[in-house]
Formats: sequence, structure tokens, C-alpha cells
Amino acid sequence: MKVIKSVMMRKVVVAALAGAYMAFIIVADNCPSSSSSIFICPDNCSEFIRCQGSTPIRMACPAHLQYDPNIQKCNYPDKIQIPKNYCEDPTNIYEKPHYCDCTKYVYCVYGKGAVVNCPSPKKFSSTFAAFNNICNCTN
Repeated sequence: MKVIKSVMMRKVVVAALAGAYMAFIIVADNCPSSSSSIFICPDNCSEFIRCQGSTPIRMACPAHLQYDPNIQKCNYPDKIQIPKNYCEDPTNIYEKPHYCDCTKYVYCVYGKGAVVNCPSPKKFSSTFAAFNNICNCTN
């Protein structure tokens, strides 16, 4: 009887560990080989990428929160500001993709940025940004 319980318990533990592992999705092949780093997930504001050594792992914020790159923690969306130095060129005016939401873009003016929403259902297109038709991509 003890052997059966022990085997059953191992199966439960293995299943729980497998489920926990499935919650983390490997997203890329290239993390800096230095210690742990955290990056914005480019396609989802509610997720971030934590590098464990050279292994990137996609992680999710709790419900209703988004990753805040300025404090490197999950935060309420209305509290999050454009990442520091996101508009790195202080001599030009240009558009950049939003750091995590393709339905928005960042309008950079001499090193300062402002988030702009694309009209629904359009999404930001770097290709069209050069022609000032920046929200023309629907993919």
C-alpha cells in the first residue's frame, strides 16, 4: 500500500512540475550570457522575458498588470511610462514601434516620446512609418 501511495505521489509531483514548466515558454535562442536579465516582451505588454543564464523564458504578469521596464516589475498600465532612453536620438523627429503593443507607436521628438494609438483595427508598420502612413499594417 505504501509503495502504491509513493508511486502515486511521484506522479502527482511530476505532473505538477510539468504543468509549472509549461507555464514558461522558451522564446528565443539568445540571452546575454551574463547573469539574469529582464527584457520587455515585444508582442505582449503583460509578459516579459527573464534570462536565466543564456536561456530566455517568457513570464506573465498577474491579471490586469503589465511589465514596467522602468522599475522591472509588473505594474498598473496607467502608471507605466515610456522606457528611459527609448527615443535615443535627440536631434530628430521620428516614429518607433511601441515597445510591447503593435496597436500603438511612439512619436519621438528630439529625444522625448509620446505614445500614440493606431486607429482600430490597424497596427504599426515600420515600413510605412517612413512614408508617414504609420498605421497601415493590419497584421
